[in-house]
Amino acid sequence: MRPLRTAQDIRSAPRGLACRGPANEQWAYALLTRLARERQRLVTQQASWQRKLGHITRGLAEIDAQAERLQGQLPETAGRRQVLRRSPPQAEIEFRY
Repeated sequence: MRPLRTAQDIRSAPRGLACRGPANEQWAYALLTRLARERQRLVTQQASWQRKLGHITRGLAEIDAQAERLQGQLPETAGRRQVLRRSPPQAEIEFRY
């Protein structure tokens, strides 16, 4: 006669099947393949972000250099920088038809 199983027996039972042999090796190869693909994807993404970062860094350096050259060309007015207006305020815009 088989012994009755209790809730305690079920909670302490092993949860997975212990696979040995080809099934376990196949699982390991599948996992390694998935990890290799994910690693390659991340390496490609990292290279892309590094290229973007280099482009942004060069752009910022060029902007800083141009701003410094332009500041050297501006006349000093009582120790204050002049603020250049790029467009007239909205109230001064006149539309002709």
